[in-house]
Amino acid sequence: MASPTCAQDGAQHSFLKWVPYFLSSSYETNLQHDCCLLGVDLSTSCVVNFFSNNTVDSYGNVTRGQFEANPDIAGYGVWMSLGTALFANIVAILFVVREWAIHFEEQKSKSSLPRVNKNGIKGQYSGMAQKGKTCSRLLVRPNFGLESKCSLSAYHYNFAVDTIILSLTCVTLSVYVLDDFWRSKWIGCLRTLASIIIFAFLCRYLYYQMERTTSPELMFVKPDRSDSSLFLPMACFLDPDLDPFIALTPEQSNAIGGPGPKVTPAFVSCYLLAIGYVGAHIQKFWFRKRTKRRQPVKLTTLFVLVCSMPSFLSYAHLTILRDWVDQSGWMEVAKGGGSPEKEIRSIGQIMPLATIFWILAISFDTGKLARQGMGTQQVNKQAAKK
Repeated sequence: MASPTCAQDGAQHSFLKWVPYFLSSSYETNLQHDCCLLGVDLSTSCVVNFFSNNTVDSYGNVTRGQFEANPDIAGYGVWMSLGTALFANIVAILFVVREWAIHFEEQKSKSSLPRVNKNGIKGQYSGMAQKGKTCSRLLVRPNFGLESKCSLSAYHYNFAVDTIILSLTCVTLSVYVLDDFWRSKWIGCLRTLASIIIFAFLCRYLYYQMERTTSPELMFVKPDRSDSSLFLPMACFLDPDLDPFIALTPEQSNAIGGPGPKVTPAFVSCYLLAIGYVGAHIQKFWFRKRTKRRQPVKLTTLFVLVCSMPSFLSYAHLTILRDWVDQSGWMEVAKGGGSPEKEIRSIGQIMPLATIFWILAISFDTGKLARQGMGTQQVNKQAAKK
């Protein structure tokens, strides 16, 4: 297939071209020209061809069984590694339940419980969050950022966005939970700067997507349907001139799920987590001189809920989408049969899985050291009494 002829539109591609991205709501990305230079004709790729019975024949030049897999974004190993972020939120919920139990017990007895156990449990959770935060950084892999905006499908785009949302929940939780987050000022500044950049670009991009004419099908595709606008390139929904729904009849539009909502759960989650991230830093400085005062249980509950709701929703979303795409019949078949995204071979899948075992090993050591520290404190107190 010959590459499309690209007209020189005089678009500026300077280093500072990202500035209008934040300053103007009418920012255009010159997608058709940029993709044309890469040999991708979006005017063809964004057309959905139908049979006479309103079932999809092809998405551009992609026919059934030829949809390109991307194991580094939506592979089985990546999906399993995302469970680490989910596990961190589950432990945080259990931590909140314990806090409320202590709170009600104190209300009954009108006396404070011993602080040694409280600090020991929080130390174990903080240690786990510290190690889990390392994994959450790996979840924001370079694969999504380096992936061509011209070839990335709407399905893989949504999977990648859910992955980043899961990572940001761990980051926000770590700021609130870790007592030593700012112990090293340089390290604290660097990871805060990195988090702010991720928040800024993701939230701004989701806002830009909300301003577009249409969006791909979003949430839970019906099991009895095998066609969806998620198989189209995501670029088709970022340029009004490429809107794939314009030329479709109502029946054809419904066959691929119709346009998705403008305000997506990922959009709400991103801004909610951004507010929580800022609030966690404000809380950290507010309580920095009150080391002997336990943080209010209601505030802890609020932060955990802010992080847990997007985490569970994102994981459920990407899990259901992944299973549906695998059963739709559009995914290409691996040499040994089955979907290539179910095979754990690429480095993008092996690294997160290896990191999980590394985190579990260090977490067990952290818990063991914390228990030893608690025992040492108790022995020292008993010796002091004698």
